[in-house]
Amino acid sequence: GLRRIEVLANSSASLTSALANAKAGDLIIIPEGYYILSQSIVFSGTGAPDRWITIQAAPNASPTLDFNNAGDFRISGSYLWMEGIEII
Repeated sequence: GLRRIEVLANSSASLTSALANAKAGDLIIIPEGYYILSQSIVFSGTGAPDRWITIQAAPNASPTLDFNNAGDFRISGSYLWMEGIEII
């Protein structure tokens, strides 16, 4: 079935775990917060035409992922939707 994964607020470890373990059909919710990341994230999760992986801000939230000049966010999968997240 489809999974709803809620990241813990301001927890970079929770965020990276959710992204690393994403599967087709997952909905990953990121709450308001400032997530400081010390290395690149290579998102390689792949959804499917009928089961996209969705990564979105929680309602009324504007989370920020800050790589602090130590990395970047790369996408190497497909069928991925991101919404409402700022990446620095």
